[in-house]
Amino acid sequence: MGFLSWNGRTQRLRFFLITVLCAVCCAPVEAFVSELSAPGVTGVSLWVLFWLWVQLSAAARRSRDAGLNPWMALLLFVPIVGLVYQLVLFFRRSRPC
Repeated sequence: MGFLSWNGRTQRLRFFLITVLCAVCCAPVEAFVSELSAPGVTGVSLWVLFWLWVQLSAAARRSRDAGLNPWMALLLFVPIVGLVYQLVLFFRRSRPC
């Protein structure tokens, strides 16, 4: 499963599509969390953690492709800085192999 791996590289378009997919899959979950019981929240948490892993691994691969340190993908956890870093990854060109 290449999209779950931190190894390799990801081009800009694929990173953009993964980011949009993660947002679409996790956004409706936030609306229903307050209505779920404790067992349901566990399932929701696993769903969100899965998509968080996909987003972080894609950001690490995209960082590597853009010539940046893959550990910078952890910047996605910082509220405003994470959005700015995603924009940098969207617009930065790939470095040659």
